[in-house]
Amino acid sequence: MPDSQIKVDVVAWVEQVRADSTAYRQRQGVAIILNAIAAKSPLNHKMFLKGGILMGLAYDSPRQTVDIDLTTSLKAESNVGEWIREQLNEEMPSVADRLGYDELVTAVQSAKWQRGGFPDAAEFPALRLKVGYALRGTNQEKALKRGRAAEVIGIDISFNERLGHIQILAITGGQELFAYGLADLIAEKYRAVLQQVTRNRNRQQDIFDLGQRNQREASHTNPGDFHRKMPVAES
Repeated sequence: MPDSQIKVDVVAWVEQVRADSTAYRQRQGVAIILNAIAAKSPLNHKMFLKGGILMGLAYDSPRQTVDIDLTTSLKAESNVGEWIREQLNEEMPSVADRLGYDELVTAVQSAKWQRGGFPDAAEFPALRLKVGYALRGTNQEKALKRGRAAEVIGIDISFNERLGHIQILAITGGQELFAYGLADLIAEKYRAVLQQVTRNRNRQQDIFDLGQRNQREASHTNPGDFHRKMPVAES
């Protein structure tokens, strides 16, 4: 069951980068996608936000990322990618209007299983969607409509992952978006780091997120609280 709500001002998060037109459009695109998921049933009860976007929105991480990481309780069926594409494409235009981003056109460009075709034998399959975005009335919009958008946001969706504590994000516009609770989010970061050892790869973004979270916790901790809670050994 979901835990308590966290209020998240997605519009304010977008406005933080208004001076950078490229980053501003990217964040507008992310806001449209997240609000579309939150508004569209049954996606809003089947998708759970995690990763860097969640760290930035709910926990003030300064790391810049536009890729969206999700876990889903949907079954990993061969046609689920096309179904998700249809749901998002149906909802995103009206969401853009509600948010005041009607000059930005968005559309899912592709939905592909990672590491080849449909992984019917994989224990934890993953799907990657690419959502294109472009300013209305431009050549970039024409390319987007041909499925060849110049600017895209990646959505990585994991299947069959165990869900623990779920947090509700009350996002701008009154929608509710399900997300990983903080404990599960941190555990996911540690798991990702440890997995890279066997794969001989690095995930610096996870190290950064963990370090930022630890620094934030340390800055809100009174050292005196620790000493008061520790028993004093008798001499």
